[in-house]
Amino acid sequence: MSAVLDRLIMDAVDSRSLPSVSVAIGNREGVLYRKSYGYARCFPDDAPVLEYPPKRFTATVPVTSRTLYDAASLTKVVATTMVAFQLIQRGVITLDDTLGRFLPAPEDKRDITVRQLMTHTSGMVGSAELETIDPDPEHALQTLLSLELRDRPGKSVEYSCMGYMLLELLMSQAAGGSIDLLARELVFGPLGMKRAGYNPLSRGETDIAATEYRPELGKYLCGVVHDENARFRGGVSGNAGLFIDLDDAVKFAAMLARGGDGFLAPAMLREATRCWTEGMGEARGLGFHINRFPTTSVTQAAGPAGELFGPDAFGHTGFTGTNLFVDPRTGLYVIVLTNRVHLTRACDAHLRLRRTVGNAAMAEFGA
Repeated sequence: MSAVLDRLIMDAVDSRSLPSVSVAIGNREGVLYRKSYGYARCFPDDAPVLEYPPKRFTATVPVTSRTLYDAASLTKVVATTMVAFQLIQRGVITLDDTLGRFLPAPEDKRDITVRQLMTHTSGMVGSAELETIDPDPEHALQTLLSLELRDRPGKSVEYSCMGYMLLELLMSQAAGGSIDLLARELVFGPLGMKRAGYNPLSRGETDIAATEYRPELGKYLCGVVHDENARFRGGVSGNAGLFIDLDDAVKFAAMLARGGDGFLAPAMLREATRCWTEGMGEARGLGFHINRFPTTSVTQAAGPAGELFGPDAFGHTGFTGTNLFVDPRTGLYVIVLTNRVHLTRACDAHLRLRRTVGNAAMAEFGA
């Protein structure tokens, strides 16, 4: 076990900068470090604490090795992107298929490709509150297709949850199933991910990290997705909605570290993890965030995994504080799961922690 990593994790919780931190580090051979520390819940529903950092934690529920975390935008790579890859490998869709091939897209969007949706170059706006546009979740597709484009498709990068919802709906039409069912059949089952899934309360799960206090509900969200659009859509969406524990995150990261491990064809993984957005100010693969910025700015020289992870490392982050990156040179992966929004959205300690953990992991375990 690593004293440096132990200190980083325990300091984050003991200082009340984060409610909990679960970390796993491994490589192609297996897990090298694993630690879960802190609290799945820090405050009761009837006495929320809305200051950050809080003076103390009350009514604490310890995190365990089985605690499920709201993955937030890690959903995009663990579920939605992997479903896309499986459908590509099976010939159901191609990267150059368009929205208009599968969906009743208007003229300005009908030629947007799967590749553009996955690289966030579709021109779609980054975010919008669907419920405020049309309160009927059954109209989500029409609402998405009615949004004005921010740029011409293929011209620039704008990280877009809206684009990933369109990707999800395209695949559901092409494959004849909702994203939760497709992910279970094509991803979680084959990889042996036993607890990853959507709407964990419906499956009887109880060991779940709480997220944000919602005054309109009078309670903290726990087992209900934090993302507003995913919640509006019943907890199942292409941009968010997945809940995952450390065991299943390790199975997923290990597959990537092993070059696809029979789940992804080597050619598929190569295409997925190369930068498709050179010169656009942000490095994006197919679904993956590449750990660098294609710019000369020294202040933006490193990506979310830290300075010691290579510039070709790939992975993703999530708004709730989740993080998973793989370095293809060494096969080293790092997973950081936390429920940082439980301490309000002002909690930003995860931003530095994921870099310091990545750097410490590479320094100790990288070849």
